[in-house]
Amino acid sequence: MKTVMGIVMLCVACWTVWKKFALGREVEQSLGWPRAQGEVTRSSISLEDSSTSWDNPQKTYKANIRYEYSVGRKQYCGNKICIGGQLQLSLKGKADRYCAEYPVGRAVAVYYNPDNPAVAVLERREETSWFYLVGGAVMAIVGFLFLTGR
Repeated sequence: MKTVMGIVMLCVACWTVWKKFALGREVEQSLGWPRAQGEVTRSSISLEDSSTSWDNPQKTYKANIRYEYSVGRKQYCGNKICIGGQLQLSLKGKADRYCAEYPVGRAVAVYYNPDNPAVAVLERREETSWFYLVGGAVMAIVGFLFLTGR
């Protein structure tokens, strides 16, 4: 059983490393994406339950930023601030800063994928790289410990 767990952990570690580099490539590609003028249509914070078990309640704050933009004659709606998806933050202050930076009605530059204009971000950077690096390292260590029987 320890061998199976070790192999699973090492597979997850490999996936996290792959994901980190995939996000890095997407950030690199986004530097060449065209820019459209957009407008923030929603800016709020939600408190979400991110608990992994009933006896360990955890809450995260989510900055809900929505914006509209046009490419050609087609209208799009986006909700990603940066590469890697929506931001779930453990600190309310950071979510507050995003809402202050992107208030409703603010004109924004929207960077969109020219091959798929529905994919867009407000900031051409990656938010979650530390998660994948730390998570991958922890999984690799735990997987190795399982495999060596320690």
